[in-house]
Amino acid sequence: MRDRARDLTRLPVWHCTIDAKKQKITGLSDDIIILREVKLVPVPDRKSTGVVAGTIANKNSGMETFDSVLMSRFVLGAVPLDYSHRRSLAEQSDVPGWRLDAASSMVPADRYLRLWEVLEHMVENSAVGLDAADSHVAGQFGLTDYLFLTAPTPAEGFAVTEQYMTALTTNHVVTVVDGPEEELTVDVSLINGEGRGRDLAIQAAIGVVITKARHVTGHEINAVSVRFQQESPPRYSRFRELFGTDRVDFGAVTNRITFRTADLILPSRSADPMMAAVVLRDADAKLHPVAVTWRDRLHVELLRLLGEGPVNVDHLARRLLTSRRSLQRRLSEEGTSWRNELDRARKAHLQTMGGSMASKYEVARSLGYSDVRSVDRAYRRWPSLECG
Repeated sequence: MRDRARDLTRLPVWHCTIDAKKQKITGLSDDIIILREVKLVPVPDRKSTGVVAGTIANKNSGMETFDSVLMSRFVLGAVPLDYSHRRSLAEQSDVPGWRLDAASSMVPADRYLRLWEVLEHMVENSAVGLDAADSHVAGQFGLTDYLFLTAPTPAEGFAVTEQYMTALTTNHVVTVVDGPEEELTVDVSLINGEGRGRDLAIQAAIGVVITKARHVTGHEINAVSVRFQQESPPRYSRFRELFGTDRVDFGAVTNRITFRTADLILPSRSADPMMAAVVLRDADAKLHPVAVTWRDRLHVELLRLLGEGPVNVDHLARRLLTSRRSLQRRLSEEGTSWRNELDRARKAHLQTMGGSMASKYEVARSLGYSDVRSVDRAYRRWPSLECG
């Protein structure tokens, strides 16, 4: 049912090496080149009526949620934007350029939804989420993609991805749902966010589910049915085209895609038990890092928060489920202090960023400083890291 004669001029390229002997994954590239010619239009600022910025965070669980920077890159690669337009899109969505250039980083979930909203307005394409999903490339989402790729079947791939989804996002929830024996259903939901950004993010997420199943099996798998919570769009031929079914419903209770079980137990062409074991060990290490001391636990939390504005000891103490005085006492018992650990985390964060930040203002923001003079003092402490 889907027309494969698309205008594919330059495919996205992602390179990685999974080394079973050394038990590591290296070389994931982020130079995404995407597929369709688009018309660019000016994007209004947040106060304009053209893009409703307030639609993103109206629904909030009260829990902080984050998405991997890989997801932001996925949005930025959804259309063939040049470097300046990509940077403009990121800036208008409050995604700093230095964070996009980081090897690994987490972005507040509302920024990811904002990216979708601004992109749709920029390219005037209401199907941009579906188009991005249709162009998904194996490995684009890092660890979770490799878990899926190395599984024996798509069904087992979805099951293992569900367990390790927080390696990619703490805002998306992907659940394999029990049902009739002849069918298998995957539910997708968001913890925070609503409005148009949420609609596009859900469309992309469910679209990626079927794209991945087709890729690993080499078969033109079609959905039995697809349901979305969003209101029915004026036209939904693109939905039917992507999912290969006329049973596309809107205004549903949940967002879900249902397959024939027979399609999802087809063998995966990329299945590899040895690689799967390596990737699983890597996933376990990332999701359950060994941080047995208070110093280590604080370091992990600081690295997660740096880049989101000023940090303070009271906030970190709450995240560690303790009080300010107790945290400071425990750090003292381990021969360190809050100031020493904050300085250590800032230095480690700056090393991770490398030379990707263009100005001292960006450096100050990424390190949680309130002014650039603090950056000058930091560089005097770390002369080897000073940028030219």
